[in-house]
Amino acid sequence: MAKEKKEHPRLGKATKGFAIAASILIMIPCLAVAAFGVLDIIGVFPLLGSPRYYYVDFVVDNEIIDTKTIKRGEYIEYDFEPTKDEFEFKGWDCDGNKIPDIVKRRVYSDIVFVALFKDLRKSSSSSTSINWPWGK
Repeated sequence: MAKEKKEHPRLGKATKGFAIAASILIMIPCLAVAAFGVLDIIGVFPLLGSPRYYYVDFVVDNEIIDTKTIKRGEYIEYDFEPTKDEFEFKGWDCDGNKIPDIVKRRVYSDIVFVALFKDLRKSSSSSTSINWPWGK
């Protein structure tokens, strides 16, 4: 027959309480680190106090002419219109979409704007010819 261990009446309860408290104190920082890691991955963490910055590139003829670093959620501040001989600037393109006013656009990721031009050397018909950088 195995001998049954007898615990000190107060020591047994104190040890169990200490073990529970120690477990909680160890788990809280681990859970916080895990939670902030997930929040950072899905993009919520920057809203909690650590700002994230993104790059906004402006491209003319496949060359970056300017890059802005903008804080997440803030508006782009850019009023420069590029020029080319014998071409008229028609606006900016982003992911295949003409952007009428980039200043009213908030930044939530890296963005590349490509300048669109109308070729003035072609005949002056009623249709507008846009010089798409990827040959559209």
